[in-house]
Amino acid sequence: MLEKQSKKKSSIKNLIKDLEKTELIEVIIELTKIDRKNEKFIKVFILGSKENNHLNILTEAKEKLRKVFFGKSSLQNDRINLKNGRDIISEYSKILKGFSESIIDLKLYYVELGVEILVDWGDMYEAFYSSMESMLVNVCNDIFKNPDIYPDYSKRLNMLIEKTKDVGWGFHDFVCDTVCNLENRIGINDNEGDD
Repeated sequence: MLEKQSKKKSSIKNLIKDLEKTELIEVIIELTKIDRKNEKFIKVFILGSKENNHLNILTEAKEKLRKVFFGKSSLQNDRINLKNGRDIISEYSKILKGFSESIIDLKLYYVELGVEILVDWGDMYEAFYSSMESMLVNVCNDIFKNPDIYPDYSKRLNMLIEKTKDVGWGFHDFVCDTVCNLENRIGINDNEGDD
């Protein structure tokens, strides 16, 4: 798989290496016309050091996620299109490549929206819980790779524990265990306030 990707990158590199500047600009412009995601990616890639640009894109992604969970009204749908939500995370993770904290923020927001649904609407279907659980594990694994960022997320993670206290199906226990596991793995021992 990696060999295929490497060959693909090198073949593209070979295709564009001899292009004149104007030809390369034309290729890039055509890519942005094909798909708006390409335009966003190029802007983040080039303007990446400018904080506002990637934060605006993160805000846009969060707005799209919120619509997946809550639609245009606050009325409960029969089923939430969780695949659509995960697709948004996948799409924006590519666009925000190089901004790992923004990607973690977006993934955690997905779980927070799910918990908001659970608190507002009550018990959900099994696939819903599974999706929230796997995304939370993903978030914790991402934080574990860079434990220095844990303080930036600890309040939000602990808020998930607090908000899920009355949620059934073992979800609260799962959230507690997953966050505590992360804290243990990165060496944070918070024994005060344990019930």
